[in-house]
Amino acid sequence: IPACGQRVAGYLGGDLLQRPLLDLTGYYVLTLDAEPSVSVLDPSVSFAGRTSLYSSLKLKGRGFDWAKTSDDAKLFVGLAEEPAIAIADLQTLKVLTHVPVPGLPTRLALAPDERLLWVGHVAGGIGGRQDSEGVSVIDTVTNQVVQSIPLLAGHHEFAFSEDGRFVYATSRKAGLVTVLDASKLSVIRTIAIPGEPLSVVTVPSKSAMWAVDGKHGRVHRYTAQGQ
Repeated sequence: IPACGQRVAGYLGGDLLQRPLLDLTGYYVLTLDAEPSVSVLDPSVSFAGRTSLYSSLKLKGRGFDWAKTSDDAKLFVGLAEEPAIAIADLQTLKVLTHVPVPGLPTRLALAPDERLLWVGHVAGGIGGRQDSEGVSVIDTVTNQVVQSIPLLAGHHEFAFSEDGRFVYATSRKAGLVTVLDASKLSVIRTIAIPGEPLSVVTVPSKSAMWAVDGKHGRVHRYTAQGQ
């Protein structure tokens, strides 16, 4: 039917005035901007042949790192120069709240079950603030900080054991990897790395944790318990 073909062509042409009620192939591209915002781009639409900007999420500061839930429900953005985490609703494309944390956020990591967001933060001392080194844990349902745990000097990277029982957090400047209990939100032990632990990873089904020493070019292997 010619009318049907014309309608389909109109949908595929990226015309804002002709949009399907349900688009099973559409998607958005999000970019973390140098400005305090997250841009939402619609690849199927082009404005004036130069931009595909569909919307923008305004933040209280420039983003440093971000993470989202696997169901595309929520987006978490750590702010580089503000002690806060921005939480956005990806269905409405609106910022829900900014959750304060006791330091400048660096790395963000969602636990395997995505109920808790682990936020590494460092002491920035901007504007006379008394920022702290450590990790804060945010409940992704209530959008509240449930625990803040002090760590020695960062930058902090995270990894999780396969069963979700342990969390591994690096403290790059201090040369440590801290093993934390994921349910009690407490420190089990600290591991001294003879250098700078740049990153930490776990290997599924191997019950092992690997720490990368960037200063000496070595990789150290430990059990899941940190031995």
